[in-house]
Amino acid sequence: MSVRLAPASEDRTEVAYAMDLAIQGALGRFGQTVIRDTARKMSEQFVACAERVLATSDAAGATDG
Repeated sequence: MSVRLAPASEDRTEVAYAMDLAIQGALGRFGQTVIRDTARKMSEQFVACAERVLATSDAAGATDG
């Protein structure tokens, strides 16, 4: 797995990641679509959670300062 962080603007960071995974046998032949869809959904959930946590952290920091 590789992760790349790059500044997108003054207050935003772009996060890009890639993972290379090989699944063989029957699961690899028949389950690839299900695995890909599940990985996509998990990624979306992770991003939504990270955005919530970071937004809460930013809001708390703004009221503390």
